[in-house]
Amino acid sequence: MKIKKQMAIIVALLFCFLISVPAEAISLKDYKVDIVDVGGYWRKIVTDGEKYLMIGGIMRGIILSHDGVNWEIVYTSEGEYYVYDLIWDGEKFVGTVTPDKVIVSYDGYNWDTKRADMYFSHNTIFYNGDVYVTGGFLKSGGPALATSANGVDWNIVPNENIRKKPTSGSTITDIAWNGKRIVGVGTGGTIFISDDAVHWEEIQQADGFTAESRSWITYDGKQFITGYPERTYDGISRIIVSKDGVNWTTKEFNLGFPIGNIRYINGKYYSIAFTGEFINEKGKGWMYNTYMAVSDDMVNWELIDGVQEIVGNKRRIGDMKIYDNKMFLVIEDCLVIVHLDWLKSNEIPVFIDGRLIDFDVAPTIINGRTMVPMRKIFEELGAEVNWDDSTKTVTSIKDGVEVVLQIGNKEAYVNNELNTLDVEPVIVGNRTMIPLRFVAESLGCKVDWNNDTRTVSITTNKKTE
Repeated sequence: MKIKKQMAIIVALLFCFLISVPAEAISLKDYKVDIVDVGGYWRKIVTDGEKYLMIGGIMRGIILSHDGVNWEIVYTSEGEYYVYDLIWDGEKFVGTVTPDKVIVSYDGYNWDTKRADMYFSHNTIFYNGDVYVTGGFLKSGGPALATSANGVDWNIVPNENIRKKPTSGSTITDIAWNGKRIVGVGTGGTIFISDDAVHWEEIQQADGFTAESRSWITYDGKQFITGYPERTYDGISRIIVSKDGVNWTTKEFNLGFPIGNIRYINGKYYSIAFTGEFINEKGKGWMYNTYMAVSDDMVNWELIDGVQEIVGNKRRIGDMKIYDNKMFLVIEDCLVIVHLDWLKSNEIPVFIDGRLIDFDVAPTIINGRTMVPMRKIFEELGAEVNWDDSTKTVTSIKDGVEVVLQIGNKEAYVNNELNTLDVEPVIVGNRTMIPLRFVAESLGCKVDWNNDTRTVSITTNKKTE
């Protein structure tokens, strides 16, 4: 598998949303776009930070690459079965293979397989650092929810643990989490919610819902967001939002193009939607129009020109990710890589118990570690902060735990016990920046990094009301 085309695409608006200068000031002739011929029908890309894996293809398996350009086959499913979903949980890759297999790999090359007590279909795998969740169907018939503590051994959630509405019969297709509540969307206009992954409630026909299926959901730090399938597009796009996963409100957009499959990445909303028409002529069949749009507030949307020229009308975008200053668009038989080397921002959204934190100096990555403003993070975590300007030392105390750090010093103390930091505290924009994970974990919090959205989620140990 090699590069099919390598070209600079001059489309002034294609990526103008990624920087804060007027569109006319951007010329993409300076930016390289690689179109990599991978053959087959690929649907999703994931990474562990060192290598990329894609699932799908003619051989219905997994391919791997270290540079996004040169790919090799690392897993092939049997017969007509295929790999439906794959995630990286920070330690290993976990995937599902139809009809009833779970696959696991620690290196992306060697895969262990185990059969589950349920059938997998169009269901994504969710992991929040504590528990894995997916949907599917019982082998005896009917929809199923399943959870796992390790991603390998799955347990079907008993029916008595699911509080259902009378018209129940759906299975989860996608899942989001706000730090406290898991919310899944399913077929038939259903929403599943759980605060512990053990006890679930199914909400049927909530406000604004129809019987149409929803296949995507996201969380932006303030609200859950889902919507109707693109195929229902009638000139008006409908997005459904909820702060708690229980009470939902419909928002309508008459933009002249559809909005759907929204992803929230680095503080921006990205929409990838399409419309399709079957043309009964030789060489035609299904013809698609692909629309990619961006918004800062999910109110005002800007259509990104040039996407249709890349995708064409015989293919659709299956996945979009941003890794290492590159945008990856999985478009069935090819992978489009847009080199965003000019994008210098390393800003990282930080959530505490599902709430997006507003910093006056943005969190940033320094030598592989997320650094945040000292006083703001300590106060948000409920800690007392004392600053000694003469020694450039900060002391924080919470619940009997004392954390001491010093500017320019990799030695830190937790209750007088010495710890060596990977990155020393530094001054950025007149603010003392300290390593987020070390500080939060020292104060008894749980820290999760989402490599797909480049966000940090902190779960405190305070009790839920």
